[in-house]
Amino acid sequence: MACHLVDAIDLEEDVDVDALAQAFMNQARQEVLPQNYTLLTSVQALAVMYLADLSSGKARSATGYLRASVEFLKAAELDGQSPAAREISSWGIQTLNTSSTGITYQKLYAPELPHMARFQHVDIQSDKEVWRFYRTVGDQRVLPVRPSHAIMTARYQAALFRIIHESLNLYCGLRGLATAEAILITYRRYLDWEHDLPPILKTVDVESHPVPHILFLHVQYHVAVVQHLTPLLQIGFFEGPNLQELRRLVIQHAQSGVELLEHYRRLYSTRYLMPLLCFCIVHLGDALMRNSPEEPPASNTVEFSLMLLQQASVGFPICGPLQELFKRSAFDCGAKMPANVDEITAPLGSYGVDDILDACTSSRLAEQVAGDREQPKPTRNTAVDEEDDVDVVSRQRATHADCFTAE
Repeated sequence: MACHLVDAIDLEEDVDVDALAQAFMNQARQEVLPQNYTLLTSVQALAVMYLADLSSGKARSATGYLRASVEFLKAAELDGQSPAAREISSWGIQTLNTSSTGITYQKLYAPELPHMARFQHVDIQSDKEVWRFYRTVGDQRVLPVRPSHAIMTARYQAALFRIIHESLNLYCGLRGLATAEAILITYRRYLDWEHDLPPILKTVDVESHPVPHILFLHVQYHVAVVQHLTPLLQIGFFEGPNLQELRRLVIQHAQSGVELLEHYRRLYSTRYLMPLLCFCIVHLGDALMRNSPEEPPASNTVEFSLMLLQQASVGFPICGPLQELFKRSAFDCGAKMPANVDEITAPLGSYGVDDILDACTSSRLAEQVAGDREQPKPTRNTAVDEEDDVDVVSRQRATHADCFTAE
């Protein structure tokens, strides 16, 4: 992964960074042997191999590493690591599996999450680690050191991805069609998750200089809510004030996510974005273009999103195909391309179907619902009339004021 963050022009000696990255992968393949698959170290290595291949735009081959990591995790042996390390690794790999599934609109490979308590063996209060800039040599000596809160962030990220996991199973699982009430209850859980964040994780304004992983946590939250609510805009189940309120909520969360990406760019530069955050750029930009083409102007959204991906593409080849997918989505929406589009993107058509599939194992990155999913079932199994359906929304609104407006 570090090879993707290296600027070859900044090195004092001639180093082929791409070859170095490939050498790492080859060495990893040689050392992760079948007889060692159940060792926790091998499980962790497979997850890192997934991230490394994904970053290189090789999602189709990378997916096998992630699935193997999830599968072998069930019987992983500690091989000298602590119970806390196992627990953190378990939640990290499960979270990675859910995240990778959600951002590419796939069905969950492992639909069951572990039932153990989150971070039961991890002492959150003793997390005294610090965070330093690491972009260039000498940063750690001249720039301020700040508390990392990495373990606390990971704990709340695991909680967030339990909700995302439920949302994915709600729409794509084996439980039958989703009910309107179940969708609204899950949405309320998202809101409660944000409300319950401790103060050290809740403040994300630029002036407070939040560390990157805290900003990323909030971006993931807004992307998750957008993905949870967007299907309801497309299936024709809601109308009138309810539909308007749904669209307002999607726009609100998409705009909040984009604002956080702008914070990230101002504080840290998007040159060092992680691959999964690059997917978030595409999802948030797409949601704004489709639901709020005038405010902000769709052309501004297109330029901002393409610019972030272009900057990150220096290290992560996957950003090229993601730009292509985003441009296709912009054309579908009728969004105007920025005047400098040729400067911030590769030429249209330079990526074929294999490049796109290697980027995200799917030919599209927009959430496709209309036409291939049925409407949510009523709350009860028996037939209910329209007044009862409206009452479902009304009861949820009474439970949480930020839900939908009752007709």
